Amino acid sequence: MYYTEYETVILDGFLSEFFVNGSVNPQVSDHFRSILGRISQKILSASDLRNICEALELILQNVQLNHESYREVLGLIAKTRQMMQR
Repeated sequence: MYYTEYETVILDGFLSEFFVNGSVNPQVSDHFRSILGRISQKILSASDLRNICEALELILQNVQLNHESYREVLGLIAKTRQMMQR
């Protein structure tokens, strides 16, 4: 099981917007930039999946999202948790 192309694009958008932009700690930005590279290469580790899930949960708890974005994040969290169990 892996992220679909659509899920990858959505995930890239959320992680880039909130964790790779210039307003975060450079180490955090570099860390998530490298995760984004591994997402596109489909070589995520258990640690990467945990970081992705935690990042999405942080977005869900702290960012006011529209209904569609909220559902997208929930779906990505569910998918990431499934991937973590394999």
